[in-house]
Amino acid sequence: MPTPGRFSLALLAAVFFAVRIEPSAHAQSRSPDGLRYDLWADIPVTAGAAGVALALELLKGPIAPRSCRVCGVDGLDAAVRGALRWDDPAAADAASDWTGFVLTPAVALGTGALAAGVDHRFRDAPSSALVIAETTALAVALDDIVKLLVARQRPYVHFADSPEPAARDADANLSFYSGHTNLAFAVAVASGTVASMRGYRLAPVVWATSLPLAAVTGYLRVAADKHYFTDVLTGALVGAAAGFLVPFVFHRASAATPDPGTMPAPQGRAMFVASSWTF
Repeated sequence: MPTPGRFSLALLAAVFFAVRIEPSAHAQSRSPDGLRYDLWADIPVTAGAAGVALALELLKGPIAPRSCRVCGVDGLDAAVRGALRWDDPAAADAASDWTGFVLTPAVALGTGALAAGVDHRFRDAPSSALVIAETTALAVALDDIVKLLVARQRPYVHFADSPEPAARDADANLSFYSGHTNLAFAVAVASGTVASMRGYRLAPVVWATSLPLAAVTGYLRVAADKHYFTDVLTGALVGAAAGFLVPFVFHRASAATPDPGTMPAPQGRAMFVASSWTF
């Protein structure tokens, strides 16, 4: 259970493996999809970004800034903190771990798979998970790098009665921007974008169920005294931007693109999708 003064480390790992035997001629005749993917590119990108994020987390102790570069607090952040901070910040911290690292990914991926199944396209689920995992890994890696560069002091350190013990925490100066919120919005928006690009009838359900959980995660990070409002707002904006832009810019298929993400095999086709991590 997380405690005040310690940024919780959560490792969410899910491995999706699907193998289908299907003649190549039939493969070329399938109806076009709005999403394209390339296993030879997307799996290494996903693994590389996840590896960077994991390495930065494991090395956080020795490489985290020992003093803040951004130490002050503006009036907006101070006012929002005063209004939203819980009397029991540890409870809000624990709740944000659940909403950010468990509930939002589970609901986003689950409703996405449900939307695919309703349209009799459950075979889309592994490739959708790959694109969502790639998006989230890139968003998390970027956040870890920015945290180290900005070195903003966390509110629980700034407002502590005795700041010295809290300041020795490796997380003390990693407030900007909120990783929980960034990850939650990246997963939620990527899941909604993928479902919309694939034309699922239940795509609005994916958006409507996952985005509120991501928003609750942001609220809880302020309530837990782990982030300021501007940390959370930035995390939401960056995560949402990644969630939309990575699928839409890099994975949008033309009407003539025939299922490019499936690797041909001698007796059929196989798809492997790995999704992992996070901090």
